[in-house]
Amino acid sequence: MKKSDVKIGGIYTAKVSGQLAQVRIVAESPYGGWEATNVITHRKVRIKSAQRLRREVKAAARPPVEQAEVAEPELDPDRCATTRCRGTPVMTYLERPMCQKCWERHCSEEQPSEVIETAGDACRPAEEQETPEQENVMSKKKSNKKQSKAHPVATKAKRDKKVATLKVKATAEQKPKRVSALDAAATVLKKAGKPMHAQELIAAMADQNLWKSPGGKTPHATLYAAMMREARDKGRDARFRKVDRGQFEFVG
Repeated sequence: MKKSDVKIGGIYTAKVSGQLAQVRIVAESPYGGWEATNVITHRKVRIKSAQRLRREVKAAARPPVEQAEVAEPELDPDRCATTRCRGTPVMTYLERPMCQKCWERHCSEEQPSEVIETAGDACRPAEEQETPEQENVMSKKKSNKKQSKAHPVATKAKRDKKVATLKVKATAEQKPKRVSALDAAATVLKKAGKPMHAQELIAAMADQNLWKSPGGKTPHATLYAAMMREARDKGRDARFRKVDRGQFEFVG
């Protein structure tokens, strides 16, 4: 069946605990699918998907209420409800007292069916069921874990690459920051205490190991333009002031 064909309140044929039964759709399940009730036993079941439903039961084919109701024998709360078992109950499952031995046997024999009765996993309390988001997260974690085991060489290579990246980054942080040509020129002018030409500044900066030209043909022209630009743009906050043709002094 298709999801659009499933109606709340409708009765459909489905396979419950290995047998075909009629279930009434009650509401949509927060875990996906629908919450339903077994028409015969009145127990809650969970329909995972529309494909689990065989067909809709027409009104004429539905059993009368008095025939559908099956009176169950009254259970002794001090005795395990499993046939031929006289154990002491330690829990209640599907409203039936059950001893520890029968519960463990039930869990070991539990097989996934097309319809999950009691709207949850048989051997896990309902409050511990995972939401679809949690199931997706757990699925991703398991997938990553499998990949790590299947590809140990790739995992080691990624780890080594990360360590190498961190080393390069740490080395780069340890290197002293390179002084710019403008900063070096300001330092030279401040020490000199007198106006200087751009060519004189370039030579002095190299002699004092403050800055060297990376290979430009006219570093003095570049420095001259930079000092002019700072004097024009920063105004009173500029470190340089042109005092004569081609000469600058430090403004402290």
